[in-house]
Amino acid sequence: MIIIGLLIGGIFSGIKLVDNAQVTQTISTLKSIDSASLTFRDIYRALPGDLRLPNTRLPNCNAAPCSVTGNGDRRIGATLNQFWGDTLTITDERFTIWHHLSAADLIPSI
Repeated sequence: MIIIGLLIGGIFSGIKLVDNAQVTQTISTLKSIDSASLTFRDIYRALPGDLRLPNTRLPNCNAAPCSVTGNGDRRIGATLNQFWGDTLTITDERFTIWHHLSAADLIPSI
């Protein structure tokens, strides 16, 4: 009975360690995306996705969706409802963010 209890306790501890590692990895990924976005803003003086004329300013950004121009309003997307209510398209700033960061070599290629 004691051995079974110890085995079950060890299994639950192992599961908790795996869960904690996944949370730590997610936090690390989010911090690296935040850092990449800030670096992009410092280099290009615009937010990724909102960059005007990215095909002339970013290397290897000649085709859509990377070459889709943002409106330059220093916001990603038009309104708060846009984040919750509509469908994402390849011309949307929320979609081109990732392509701009990738073209600037700030995140792995997508």
